[in-house]
Amino acid sequence: MRPEASRPAPSDRGWLRPLQGPALAVSLWLAVAAGLAGCATGPGGRSEARACCSTKALPASGVFHPGVLLDPALRWTSDAGLEMSLSSLKGHPLVVAFFFADCHVICPFTVEKMRGVEAALTPREREQTGFVLISIIPEQDTPAALAHYRREHGLNPQRWTLLNGGRQAVARAAQALGVEVGRDRAGRTVHGSEITLIDPSGAVKAQASAINGDWDLFMSQLHQLEVVAVPR
Repeated sequence: MRPEASRPAPSDRGWLRPLQGPALAVSLWLAVAAGLAGCATGPGGRSEARACCSTKALPASGVFHPGVLLDPALRWTSDAGLEMSLSSLKGHPLVVAFFFADCHVICPFTVEKMRGVEAALTPREREQTGFVLISIIPEQDTPAALAHYRREHGLNPQRWTLLNGGRQAVARAAQALGVEVGRDRAGRTVHGSEITLIDPSGAVKAQASAINGDWDLFMSQLHQLEVVAVPR
């Protein structure tokens, strides 16, 4: 499956936006845990405003803009070094999440949950389904770094696509799927743990937190999806 290369619509008003309310409280708690785990310390013990992870409740509206995510004008570079848009994957079920390669808090749960989804599929379903990880730190997660991450975690290149994009692309993609990407009061980058299921037509069919989501519903929706022919 490797490629050849209501809420107001998302805007380009900046990559990171402050988190507020419960999302901020959870972010701060996890930032402390991340710091204890080494997420806030650089090489040689140097203190840095390193990126850390957070999770949050799903958006109350449940309204998404997946058409923005699949817009051919929204360009990415894959871990294979290919420039592409996610529209090239349309026609297949897609399981999409945000992460960064050096994350040691929420992201490992997210990736393992996605691997669990992959393992739970029938061979035919597995062959038809694409898994997409979008880095929220494009400056750090170069295509080479993403390729190393994919190899290190044994992610099948025929089914998994790891993406690097500019800050505006990340912001638009996150807003399109209702996923928080922002900074906590300590200046750390935080993001939601949602994993989103997009059907072959490009509509959001399900979304669940990697931590406490309704995975029976998610898998039920995924099992119902079929690959469709997409006009080119």
